[in-house]
This record gives sequence, structure tokens and C-alpha cells, in this order.
Amino acid sequence: IYTHTLQLKLLQIPNIMSIVGAPKRIQEISAEGEEPPPEFFVKKDTIFAGNLGSVSSIQIPIIDLNLLSLNPNSEAYKDEISKLLDTLSSCGVFQVIGHGMSSSYLEEIRNLIKKFFCLSIEEKQKYGRVADGYEGYGNDPIFVEGQVLDWCDRLLLTAYPQDQINLHFWPQNPPNFRNVFEEYCNKVIILTRTLLKIFARSQNLEDDAFSKEIGERTLVQARFNLYPRGRLV
Repeated sequence: IYTHTLQLKLLQIPNIMSIVGAPKRIQEISAEGEEPPPEFFVKKDTIFAGNLGSVSSIQIPIIDLNLLSLNPNSEAYKDEISKLLDTLSSCGVFQVIGHGMSSSYLEEIRNLIKKFFCLSIEEKQKYGRVADGYEGYGNDPIFVEGQVLDWCDRLLLTAYPQDQINLHFWPQNPPNFRNVFEEYCNKVIILTRTLLKIFARSQNLEDDAFSKEIGERTLVQARFNLYPRGRLV
């Protein structure tokens, strides 16, 4: 199972948390037929902040950007902006359509990262996360003993600002990864700025109200996850 996200990082992770270890690569555990170690299991009485109960019961709203580009006095615009405001004040998560990226283009992105995860461990490890870092291929650091771990391997890359990009972690295999990834990130950054304008207008603020608050050097990172299927997962 492959997923990917591109996210705005408004704050850096504080350095006060020291990394105490790193689990074995999930693909290795899965390929060797091993049972998931106990640290990958969430115990019955474990409570997480913001627990929403059954995720399957949540209906993620779909927001159409084409409708939000219409005349603000039109009924279609008013209905869609009202839907957006309701979403932001309730679950806070929504899907976007009308963003200009075709289904075939997004499928190209998915296929590209699939090809990367299908490479040998040795090849992927060329872009591996260093022991005291976050970026690159591997899995998330362990900060405390007994920490519940995520059953996934991931590729975490910085996409913006330019002077924060470390090309050492950007795969050269598949050969077109860097060009396609850079183009995709630029498209999503433009989409993000469009959404910030829409959010500002919905509150009767100037178009650049939120973008100025965030600043021009907000850290943008992409995370691609692989969830191998284990016998108990």
C-alpha cells in the first residue's frame, strides 16, 4: 500500500528530543516473513490525542476549486464556500478537485514512487536517513523506549525553500524521479497558495493575509509511505 503527502511545516521539530534508535526496515521484516515486533502493536487501552473513534465513519468532504473561482456573488460560489467553512470548523480535512492536475498525472506520481520502493534495499539505502536525522529513506526515529512504531517505510524529502533542499536524499533511480518530483512539488505549492487566498477571502481578509503570516520560507516536505502487508497487519 502506497500513500504520499505534501505538507507545510510551520515549525521545525525541536532539538530537545534526542533520537534513541531506529527500527528494522519494514520491507525487510515483511519479506522475511517475520511477525511484527510488539512495538508495532497499539495496546487496547492506548489513548491518542484527538482520537476520532472509527475512521471508517468519517466522510471526507470534497471541495471544488472551480466553483471557488466563480463570481463571489454567484450561488454556486456561496454554496461551496459555505461547505468549505463548515468543513474547516468540523473535521478540518477535505479533498480538493478542480486543481488542474489530471488523474493520469497523479497516477504517474504514484507509479514513480512504487518503482522506488521496488528497488533493492541496497539501492534505496543510498538515500537512507542518517542516524540523527529525519530526511531520506527509512522509517521514523525512536525518541523514547517503548514508543509505538508506524508499520511503514517512508521517503521524506524537503521540497522548499531551495536552500534547504538536500539533493543527497533525492533518488536518481528511477532516472526521472527528480524532475517529476520537482514539478509535482511546484504544482502543490501553487495549490497551497491558492487555498490560502481562498481561506483569507472566506474571512473577509486581504488575499495575502495568511501567506504573509506564514512567510515566504515555510518548510515544505513530501512524505511517501509504503505499508507492506504482514500476516497480522
